[in-house]
Amino acid sequence: MKRLILAFALPLMLVLLGCDGSISPTAPDETLAAQQPATSVGAVSSVGATSAASAPISFPIFEEFDDVNFCTGEVHTVTITGTAWLHANRNNTVIRSDRTITTSSGFEGRGHSTQVVNISGNIFKLTLNDMLTQSSGAKIRVQFVLVVDTSSGTVHVGQFSGSCVRP
Repeated sequence: MKRLILAFALPLMLVLLGCDGSISPTAPDETLAAQQPATSVGAVSSVGATSAASAPISFPIFEEFDDVNFCTGEVHTVTITGTAWLHANRNNTVIRSDRTITTSSGFEGRGHSTQVVNISGNIFKLTLNDMLTQSSGAKIRVQFVLVVDTSSGTVHVGQFSGSCVRP
């Protein structure tokens, strides 16, 4: 699940830390896409620094990886599909996602995450909540909260919880 968390945190962290410094997120009516090199993740995180009234940009999510089943301790394959919506204005960038999660061990469920970057306050926040159920009644719950001061790299909150709610 840590890989899952990084997959959702990476697009916004690249906007904040992975650029060459020439980006001006508060410049009116400029897009970050025009100011940064095109990359697959950069394309996802290239947003306009426009007014708050602009519509969010949607994009599909797909991630597949091996992870530990919290109920059995065995490795299973996790597949995530869904949609994320990215919205940016002069001071904040927000990515919200809704996703469906399945595993090779028979779990199915839904998840939601929200990433917020407050550019003027130098704060990055990620929250993630997932709940999976198996036909046997077993349930897995995953929660994560991360708050980082991007100016210093200081992690103010870093809480991860993954557990078998019902074996």
